[in-house]
Amino acid sequence: MSVETMPVVCDDVSYASRLQHIQVSYPRGQCHFLLGANGAGKSSLLSIIGGIAIPSSGHCLLQGQLTTQWSLAGLSAWRCLHLQNNAVAFDITVGELLQFYAKSSACAVVLPDLLANALDIDHLLSRPTLQLSGGEAQRVHLARTLLQVWPMAENGQALLLFDEPLQGLDINHQLKFCALMKTLSERGNCVIMSVHDLPFTIEFADTVTLLHEGQLLAYGDTHTTLNKARLNTMFTCDFVLKRDQNQRIERIVPVPLRNLC
Repeated sequence: MSVETMPVVCDDVSYASRLQHIQVSYPRGQCHFLLGANGAGKSSLLSIIGGIAIPSSGHCLLQGQLTTQWSLAGLSAWRCLHLQNNAVAFDITVGELLQFYAKSSACAVVLPDLLANALDIDHLLSRPTLQLSGGEAQRVHLARTLLQVWPMAENGQALLLFDEPLQGLDINHQLKFCALMKTLSERGNCVIMSVHDLPFTIEFADTVTLLHEGQLLAYGDTHTTLNKARLNTMFTCDFVLKRDQNQRIERIVPVPLRNLC
């Protein structure tokens, strides 16, 4: 595929003791989900793709150019990266925070309809950021991340990276966020996000990257790549997969552990 359709290529990437020889590529116009147990290397891979971590060996290309050759300013125009454990050190309002990242000169930030409908934060704009609940703060930081590259995302030219974006969200907002990512990918953006939720993976992911102890277990189409053996390996517990007549996964059910003390 051309650079235009394949904006992210990881070529034999290793990173300290966290990743070993990762070979993946992510085309535009799709939602790519990273799955794996805690410590599998998902955050490290996102940091390398995002250009804030340098591989120990191998290399990562963005738009055909090494991540080490991109300036952070150049990346920030079209690539956003949402990491875990975001915090605001200053007692400013949600609106003030978002206005900064939206690069707006207006007196008040106006959220694009897509973001307003998906993240439900219009009523929080006047609230101090230090007085938000965990879920409210997560939605605000997801909006902040997207506003950074919103002009490019609207035109389908952005790289959207999210590390466990569903963390802390209630089911309604988890569903809305995944639907937003699907909509943005269908516009041509490349979406890569780490998750732990298997039902949402089945529903929204075009591809899955399965990581286990820093190594690439498998990568490919969601419904053909996910199987019982790989899930058992990643999470060291048993699963039952239910497929339809076309062999697409309908449900993944973890088997209860009955022998725990």
